[in-house]
Amino acid sequence: DRLPQLGRIDGAFDLVLLCGVWQHMDAPEREMAMRRLAQLAALDAVVLLSLRHGPSPAGRSAFPVDADETGVAAAACGLAL
Repeated sequence: DRLPQLGRIDGAFDLVLLCGVWQHMDAPEREMAMRRLAQLAALDAVVLLSLRHGPSPAGRSAFPVDADETGVAAAACGLAL
């Protein structure tokens, strides 16, 4: 499936891992994705999310990411750091 919607995935997961994808979504897409991740995370789940900084490879778009902004977005969706 594909972020930000993950429309083909259903269920509750104990572990959600995102590596090398967050920077490829703009701010509205990240907001949508965070809500969806919170829906997919089981009670007491662990969500691991890497934040990549720096230039993107040629041909791939990338947007700046901020750790504090990501934490605020997670908290707004009921996730805790």
